[in-house]
Amino acid sequence: MVKMGRVALDGTKLEANASKHKAMSYGRLVDKEERLEAEIAELEAKAAALLADAEATDAAEDERFGPDGKEVDLPAELGRRHAEDKERRRQERADSRDEQASPTPVRRPPRRPARSRRHRPTSPTPTRGS
Repeated sequence: MVKMGRVALDGTKLEANASKHKAMSYGRLVDKEERLEAEIAELEAKAAALLADAEATDAAEDERFGPDGKEVDLPAELGRRHAEDKERRRQERADSRDEQASPTPVRRPPRRPARSRRHRPTSPTPTRGS
């Protein structure tokens, strides 16, 4: 009435990395979560203070140097050259990007046709007495 099949046992041993000291109870988990939230709030406050300081510095520099950042006006010739240099560098960057984007195709030699694998008939083998 009962038929027995195959029974297999696996004796694989794996190294575990769980310890009593690293495992967290619910209470420890809640405490850790509260500490992390406080740390995040502190970091957000520091970031907000840094951003406010940067905005104040920007406003002060705009007052002193003007919104475009020039302390003194350049002579017209220098200003024109600066603009030309800036445009030339922009064009060089665009050209180099175009060269990188469309490299010249590599020409490969044509492929040789595959050898035929068909059976070639051979001459009949000579028999004794022929």
